[in-house]
Amino acid sequence: MLNIDRFKQVNDRYGHEEGDWMIETLGRLLREQARPADLAYRCSGEEFVVILPRAPICRANSRGGLPVRVSRPLSAARPPGTLSAGVANFPTHGTTPDNLLRAADEALYAAKLARQNCVCVLSQGDARATIGE
Repeated sequence: MLNIDRFKQVNDRYGHEEGDWMIETLGRLLREQARPADLAYRCSGEEFVVILPRAPICRANSRGGLPVRVSRPLSAARPPGTLSAGVANFPTHGTTPDNLLRAADEALYAAKLARQNCVCVLSQGDARATIGE
C-alpha cells in the first residue's frame, strides 16, 4: 500500500492541479515499472495498492522497487513529493485479501509515524515494524 506524503499540504500550498498531477504521475510510474503480473490500483485519494504476485518480500521492501519521488522541477522552493509504503506478504501477514490489506495498511501507518518516505513491513504476528530505506 502506497501513500503520497504530505498530500494535503501539497493541495493546500500549490493547488489541486499539482495534487492531481502527482496522482497521475504516480499511476503512470506504477504502470511503467510493473511486471506483466503486477496489479496497481488507486484505492482512495492519494493511496494506491500494488499487488506483486510471487515477488519476494525484499522486492517490495526496497526503495529500488518503488517510485518514491514524484516531482517536477517547477521551482527550487518546491520539495519533491515522497511516498510511504506498507508491505504485507501472503501468507505471513494474512491469508485473505481483507487480512492482507489490513496488514499493509497497518504497516503504512507505521511508516507514516516513523518518518515518512520509507517502506515498512510488519514483523510476523507483531505490530513492530522494520523500516527500509
